[in-house]
Amino acid sequence: MQHLAAQFSDRAMARIRQSRQGDGPASPRDIIGAIPAEGVPAGLDPDLEAISLMTMSAGLGTSVLGGHSSPGQAQAVIDYHLNRLFPPSRPAAITRT
Repeated sequence: MQHLAAQFSDRAMARIRQSRQGDGPASPRDIIGAIPAEGVPAGLDPDLEAISLMTMSAGLGTSVLGGHSSPGQAQAVIDYHLNRLFPPSRPAAITRT
């Protein structure tokens, strides 16, 4: 599993370097956009999802700084949307014979 995770990471980093614009660090849009289409549920636009996550995180940051939300609430919102885009893998069902 570690070997497969390392391979996936290498491929993702190569895609991020290819798609990145400019010499600065990769933006959230670069990172989300570099994830293969099978990482995003059918019918969703990866570019629009990346923009949505960026704007949502900026708004949540302002909300936390303004005292309208707690850091925990902001993190819960981000986690919710990331889990919607990238559902956690479920353990395989055990079948009994």
